[in-house]
Amino acid sequence: MKMLTNLKTALKNPVEARFLKLTISGEIPKELNHLIYLEELYLEGEFDNFTVDLQFFANLKLLSINSSTLKKFPAEVLKCPSLINLKVLAGQFHFLALPLEVISDLKFFTLKNTSLTELPLEISQLGNIEEMNLSENKLSNLPLSLCELMKLKRLNIDRNQFKTLPSIIKECGGLRYLSCDGNLFSDEEKERIQREFNLTPH
Repeated sequence: MKMLTNLKTALKNPVEARFLKLTISGEIPKELNHLIYLEELYLEGEFDNFTVDLQFFANLKLLSINSSTLKKFPAEVLKCPSLINLKVLAGQFHFLALPLEVISDLKFFTLKNTSLTELPLEISQLGNIEEMNLSENKLSNLPLSLCELMKLKRLNIDRNQFKTLPSIIKECGGLRYLSCDGNLFSDEEKERIQREFNLTPH
């Protein structure tokens, strides 16, 4: 099935609308809530809030949100029953608030270019995550609960504000790939990272 780029076209036959990419200026159209058979949804443009109720989108596996004016992390998307790939590619929020007792099959999590300054302890609730991209934020530390993500294999923390590489990364037993370029490491810290992690940050 092809990628649709027009909401009216998708609404004409919502059962067949599986892949949709929209550019939005202002509020997200309420009619989008009718497209419950979507498998992939890409939203870009300028909108302050994510207002789609995804709990009835039983087939949605990939959601990409790209709005530089997004004011908060849309935690409600984690209620989407089949979502495995979440990409938030821009935003204007500093904190990531997760609902309590999240039950999520999310495996791939991108949260970049959002001004995020802190990753919450509750990140450990996303226990199925295998790859996490936190690049281009304002992080300077990572929570101790990160090591509880037992399935985490790949972690990207490029272009943040780390002065030292968090020691908790050593406790992430399943981690196979780490990228930490473009941070605030001193030459001494870069040498330590190279020595202890066999990694040369740029």
